[in-house]
Amino acid sequence: MGEFIVPNSTLYRRESKLYADVEAYEDGTPLWNAPAGHENPFGRRMPAVVAVIEAMAACGMFTLAGLQASSQVWGELEFKERETLWDAERLTRELLERLIAEGLPQESATQDHVDTLYRHWPLPMYNVDLSPVPVTLDALKAEQDRLYWAEVGDP
Repeated sequence: MGEFIVPNSTLYRRESKLYADVEAYEDGTPLWNAPAGHENPFGRRMPAVVAVIEAMAACGMFTLAGLQASSQVWGELEFKERETLWDAERLTRELLERLIAEGLPQESATQDHVDTLYRHWPLPMYNVDLSPVPVTLDALKAEQDRLYWAEVGDP
């Protein structure tokens, strides 16, 4: 009755876009595992996490002065409960203004790099509990049945 319960493909798709790692197969040869690209009708495009890293580098954030500026600007506010996207955008703007004032962006830096930071740089989440919520297979099946009967009507 209802649909099959399968591994969480949404979680896999999300994580495959976020994480890079070195892995080894049976022969022990290390292999770089880059984040997966996004499939769309216009071809593959760079994962947002990679674009953010490139934008940070172009804006001078990985220099010693850039790291210090990032720490000082983003250290002004601890993201806990009530902080919003607007707070993050304000801090990003303040940081970019400081990086420019200190002459840290590379000559190759463009408005696209700035736009990437505003669009894809995630909010600080170190205070957010992102651990999986344990759910039993029986609970999943019960919820599946409940949703099925809610859709088709009670017998």
